[in-house]
Amino acid sequence: MEGTCAICGAYGYVEKHHTIYRSQAVYMRTIKVNLINLCKEHHTGNTGAHLCKKTDLKLKKGLQFKLEFMFFKSHYSKNEIRDVLDCSDFDAALICKRLCMHAEGYRKEDLIQRMLGGRFYV
Repeated sequence: MEGTCAICGAYGYVEKHHTIYRSQAVYMRTIKVNLINLCKEHHTGNTGAHLCKKTDLKLKKGLQFKLEFMFFKSHYSKNEIRDVLDCSDFDAALICKRLCMHAEGYRKEDLIQRMLGGRFYV
């Protein structure tokens, strides 16, 4: 498909890339914020996310920053998570599946950590 590479800005053929791999968090496979366009070099080339740990880490840190910006409150309900992520009820339920529900809702930190495959990137 045609589009712009999220890393170099080149316009042309791009491939969809899951920032958090399906093997890290299968429930993130359809979440739009987790999908980015990359040119062939930045996807599977020597400096690409699949072969270069530095590039992969940069993209994961970028996603973490986006999620922290999107989720600005301290707690969220499942419906609010669905609305913020613009995803289905089913996808929101999968994300929340192993999270502890507090009286105020799901904690922002727990939610972001779950969406990042169980860890934070520093």
